[in-house]
Amino acid sequence: SIFKKSGLEYNSGVTNSPDNAGKYTEELSQMLNFGVYSADMAYCVLNEQSNEGRIYLGVISTLAGEIGMEAVFANEDLMDRFDANIEDKDSIEILMIDIHERTEEYMEENEMQHTSAIHFAGAWTEGMYLGVYDYENNGQKDGLGAQITEQMAILGNIVKGLKDPRNDGTELGWVIADLEKIQSTFDGFESVNEFYNDESADELMLTDGEFDELGSLIKDLRAKITDTAA
Repeated sequence: SIFKKSGLEYNSGVTNSPDNAGKYTEELSQMLNFGVYSADMAYCVLNEQSNEGRIYLGVISTLAGEIGMEAVFANEDLMDRFDANIEDKDSIEILMIDIHERTEEYMEENEMQHTSAIHFAGAWTEGMYLGVYDYENNGQKDGLGAQITEQMAILGNIVKGLKDPRNDGTELGWVIADLEKIQSTFDGFESVNEFYNDESADELMLTDGEFDELGSLIKDLRAKITDTAA
């Protein structure tokens, strides 16, 4: 949704293939890709690709069962509501919010809130990946720098959540390291420092070189998360 504001276009075949879902057998991989596929579903719905969105709803329902959240999707009303409103983008968006709220409520009731950061790490990475792909393949987008800044503000909270002591033993070290590298690289950009030091600056504009460097890190992390051979 953040990137949609700056003109994000729908690119067929860029999302993580639903065929990969059954290949994620490790719990961490399942949790991260639960986030990835959730972002993919949102991407499809926001771009009025509801048939593809329904496929991704099925995928995240299956993964939810693998990571102990099957109760969130146990009610058939979710699929029924999706099918009934498949041509109504606003209704589908409301359904997505409902799914998110059900997930949050379930995790709170079962003291699983600390794992939500893992889901968000996957979703954040996929959202950034889709934004990078669109920028690289569809040209300059007005306001992209502002949207990236907004996403980077989210990243700090995700990393903080991943470091929750209750996540110890989940082998998140590589995820945290890569996300922190993305954060530190962004913070070190000359354009970023100039923007924050100039009170009159209206919008952050990364240079092509800075964007390429940031994009490369994002694409590398996304590849690690979605790698079915891992």
